[in-house]
Amino acid sequence: MKSVERVRATNDFEEACDRYNHCGSPRWRPVWWNVICELWDTHTKWAKYYILDKVNKVVTKFKDVIKKKAFHVYWISLINYKKEIVFEKVGFSADPQTRWNNILNENYCKNNFIYNYVVHKVWELDEKDIALGLESALRAGLIKAYRGHHVPTDRFDCPIDEQIVYEIADAYLAA
Repeated sequence: MKSVERVRATNDFEEACDRYNHCGSPRWRPVWWNVICELWDTHTKWAKYYILDKVNKVVTKFKDVIKKKAFHVYWISLINYKKEIVFEKVGFSADPQTRWNNILNENYCKNNFIYNYVVHKVWELDEKDIALGLESALRAGLIKAYRGHHVPTDRFDCPIDEQIVYEIADAYLAA
């Protein structure tokens, strides 16, 4: 097993996740979580394979979350080469990973030098109508919360507070 310093030095995100998930000591759990967050923030390549839920302190692989026969509503950040968030986006897709990769080929991404995305949250729903409703609720709630920052195709040109997103989604799904 690698030490914390060795995991940091080798940028071994997966080892950090494994150590965090199998940590028997409550003392080491926050240490490994901090390493995960540090590696996540410095190497955006992990965002193509994992979802980092900083609120619940959970790391999930896409393949464990995304089922082919479900409907997905997502919240992602589109980032440039400087690792700055250019847009935040909410959307709906039956195959989100393909959709996210296709988004990178859109003109607005090319024009803003966007090269990668970071997935913040994916809601997996069995009914298409519920998924479309959740996407609409998120869009409407975020437009209201971030007046003047909405850009066509469900994008926002400012950072979005995850607490607001979760409140909107929880309120919609509880109804």
